[in-house]
Amino acid sequence: PGDLVTVEVRVKNLHTGTIYIATTGRYDSVDILPAEDYAIVDPGAIHSFYFSFSMPDNGINLDVWSFFWTGEEWYQDDYSYIDIALIPPEEKEVNMGFTLKITNVPEGAAMWTALFYNEPRIYSPVLELDEPWDYADDPEARTDLMIRIFDSDLREIFTDTNLGPIEDGKSYTYNCSTGVLYEAILAASLWPLAIIGGLGILGLGATVALAMARR
Repeated sequence: PGDLVTVEVRVKNLHTGTIYIATTGRYDSVDILPAEDYAIVDPGAIHSFYFSFSMPDNGINLDVWSFFWTGEEWYQDDYSYIDIALIPPEEKEVNMGFTLKITNVPEGAAMWTALFYNEPRIYSPVLELDEPWDYADDPEARTDLMIRIFDSDLREIFTDTNLGPIEDGKSYTYNCSTGVLYEAILAASLWPLAIIGGLGILGLGATVALAMARR
């Protein structure tokens, strides 16, 4: 209870033209809004909205709606929900090592790597964009994580450094467009919605938002 929870809502524009898209959410009769009021989304593009709230002392059901602007009003077009469970500390799964994946990669990206660049140096293999780095040993809360992204000719097109702390037994996601590293938490259920109408809520993911310290 009290931990900051951030939920990513991915919405796809199925219309043939560029439209304005907005989202709203609700849990335990509490209305919440994402960090941005709306987004201008091109045809076929997917946009992520982020909802943040403090976890109450019980599991919750989070409802999310998407809307598009008709020129005169916001029209509700789609709906999805996710159950987020409150897991007592004694029931949490204990893992060794950590898992890291990336999202919202820059244009032209083809592969990526990560490393701890201080001594001892530890490298990941070259990874596909949707492939996570699973590291089996204790990272010892290191703050020298570097993420590098390459194009198909192995030219570096993106890098970020001084990410962390990276702790043992946790899973992380790095958002390339925002430069933010998130710690993933367990969600009881994930209910992606079948796409209907002009928009589609593709999925909901629960994360603990961590503003990772950088040196």
